[in-house]
Amino acid sequence: MDNLRYVKDPKEFSYSDFCEIVHAAYVDSVKKFNIDSSTGMATPQKLEELVDTKQGVVFAAYDNDRLVGGALLIRYGQNRWYCKGEACETKYLSVHPSYQRRGIAKHLKSMIFDYVYENGYKCIISTINANNKASIQLQLSDGYLVVDTYKGYHNHRTVKLIKWFVEPPYSNRYRQLRYGLRFFVAFINTK
Repeated sequence: MDNLRYVKDPKEFSYSDFCEIVHAAYVDSVKKFNIDSSTGMATPQKLEELVDTKQGVVFAAYDNDRLVGGALLIRYGQNRWYCKGEACETKYLSVHPSYQRRGIAKHLKSMIFDYVYENGYKCIISTINANNKASIQLQLSDGYLVVDTYKGYHNHRTVKLIKWFVEPPYSNRYRQLRYGLRFFVAFINTK
């Protein structure tokens, strides 16, 4: 049985080990979902720089002393059109393929949500390749809404989802329906 433990900002965190997990999960996603994105281009220096320059927080999952999953939470800024107040973004939520389907990503997300709520962030953003429908469905089941679709890195269709921890900055249902419709159209266009 796995001896899993979850840690926020672990002192023993290795960006090199985490980078290997991101790459392994990326290769696995390419095989499963025919996804190609810039996620596979992560380097330890890039990840560490994201955390340092954006006042990021690291969340990690360990099996005994082996890093098996993790995520970065990055401060995104204030007062975007979709969020009045402080926003943050989840980056590189990844679990090593041999540890997937054990609830590790869900537990990491739960830790992230607790941290976001406790620290007064108004919303959390997630950006996902439109071909990765399983990840998008997981985010939607966690209360995220689609707010934008666009061509991201390397001209791949990208979906931006947001989970609000306060009321959304717009009150009319029309905009929510509009973004849901854009999301639907994006899926049709990816076929």
